[in-house]
Amino acid sequence: MNRVVILYRIINYLYNYDPAVLFLHLCHVLFFLGVRPKLCENYENVTVEVVDCPDLTKEPFNLAAKGINGNVSILDVGDITYIRPTIQRDRAYDLRGIPKMVGDKESFIIGAGAGLWWYYGTACELMINAVVTEDNVKVPLSRTARIVKGKEKPVIDTVPDTEPGFSFMAQIHSSRGESGKVIKIHCQKRTGEKNFPVAVQDALKRSFPNSALGLGGVMMILKGRIRQHVQPEFSRSPLNTDEDEKNWLKFFEMSSPLTAIGTILTKDPGLDVRLLHFHSFSENEGGHYHNDVTPEDVEYLAYFSLAKNLYRVDRKLDKKEGLMNAWCNL
Repeated sequence: MNRVVILYRIINYLYNYDPAVLFLHLCHVLFFLGVRPKLCENYENVTVEVVDCPDLTKEPFNLAAKGINGNVSILDVGDITYIRPTIQRDRAYDLRGIPKMVGDKESFIIGAGAGLWWYYGTACELMINAVVTEDNVKVPLSRTARIVKGKEKPVIDTVPDTEPGFSFMAQIHSSRGESGKVIKIHCQKRTGEKNFPVAVQDALKRSFPNSALGLGGVMMILKGRIRQHVQPEFSRSPLNTDEDEKNWLKFFEMSSPLTAIGTILTKDPGLDVRLLHFHSFSENEGGHYHNDVTPEDVEYLAYFSLAKNLYRVDRKLDKKEGLMNAWCNL
């Protein structure tokens, strides 16, 4: 008899056969037994729980909806090859198309992507944070980070509701914005080399090696400083290698508290998806998250929900095959 069956029977007995309570506590035990010890390899203090989602519209989160539950999906839109080696400016997308795609009238969407270059006149990082319908951006709290000549730090702007688009690529967590149970992960003092999303991904992969798991939500950097990049003006020469891209990007150290939003997948189910992507923001700073630079002081607090569906939109294949949209269950 395996440990999952044993745990199921024990919890079933303790909680009087209530299926909802049983499922919740089984998830709690499995995450605690599997994920927490592996995160302890990278952080000195670790807590992993299944809890009621806090109100994410309040401080310090400042998101567009209260929760991250209800028809949870991950969408991988576009492709890195639309940015490198050369920019393909025709790759533009509309967030208002997401509710219809996932089968909802209204969607709360958060994630990391490339911003509205046509609106700002330059490349920029996009922190997607909005409630959208097929007709409008109902709660417009998305932000961009961009390089402005003469400014020492990136400029942070709130995207107006008249601009529902993004460009090139994005990894998006979509839900109905409902409250409910979520996975809470609280880590302090980094002792390993992995950044927080990679550490979570690695712990999940090793705990559930036969499963393709997708989750997303909010990752707060409560203490410490982090390293982030922001895209400058589009490169005039091709970005043929990772080194070319690294030399083109502009890197900054940014101060907590910061709200990071994004997605994690434990494996590619054959759809050519990006497995990790997080952008973070505050009132004055923002960009693409890389890692903390103050391991002794850093503190992370994350709330994630598990996705049931994965959508792959506008994937670039070879020229003969053209573009592809695909979908699968997680």
